[in-house]
Amino acid sequence: MGNNLIKFNFDYSREDDVLILSRPKGKSKEIIESSDFIIYGLDRKGGLNHLEISGAKDFFKTIAPKLNLDFLENLESVKLEQKVFRGVNFIVIWIKLKNFPNFVPQQLPPLYRRYESPLLTNC
Repeated sequence: MGNNLIKFNFDYSREDDVLILSRPKGKSKEIIESSDFIIYGLDRKGGLNHLEISGAKDFFKTIAPKLNLDFLENLESVKLEQKVFRGVNFIVIWIKLKNFPNFVPQQLPPLYRRYESPLLTNC
């Protein structure tokens, strides 16, 4: 597991099939809808503090076909890891299930933000 993991609150609505992850006391300055099923909330420094996945079962079935989809209703803890390289956010959700000893990582699709060259920004 990575060193820079941040614990997130989580809520899964079975009826709406939406997984919402939020950082305690986090406030979003920027909302990015990267697709029709993932919404990111970023703070003023670009740190992730909100994540919403619509159609969560289909999404996880696509990226992790061997995963038992009942896991969404058996979450015990969720942590997120975010690394940024040249305006691209790489995000991994670390999921811990009830009655399972280890966290399981799930890589999200990269989140592309506009890249600003430090050379041009400082001119």
